[in-house]
Amino acid sequence: MRYTVVQFLIIAGAACRICFSAPADTPDASFSAALQQAKMLCQQGEYRRAVETYQSLLSSPYATQHLAFRALVLLHSADAQIELGAYKTAQAAALDAITILRQTETTKRGLSVSAYRLLADALHAEGHD
Repeated sequence: MRYTVVQFLIIAGAACRICFSAPADTPDASFSAALQQAKMLCQQGEYRRAVETYQSLLSSPYATQHLAFRALVLLHSADAQIELGAYKTAQAAALDAITILRQTETTKRGLSVSAYRLLADALHAEGHD
């Protein structure tokens, strides 16, 4: 059975609410603090500043070495990019997160569902149904 993007969004949304919390293995509180700050910026509508923070986190050695954290930051970045109307960038971030989650065979199903939901959101916002 084939699903439209809207049907997929409904299914994914019902299956899991986005679980955007920092991985438990974050060794440095500064990464968690930066992630929380960026999330707060998003809540305040400061999406560009949040994206800058996410990009800074993604360029850190920690995000390169800890792929679950990288996937989490990519998902947050994709969400902010959607709010900015940068749908192609959001799609790329969501696809990168999906690739990472597949490669690591992570048990964090909520992250995988969130990645697919954000990809569907970006595609839908761009006009794909």
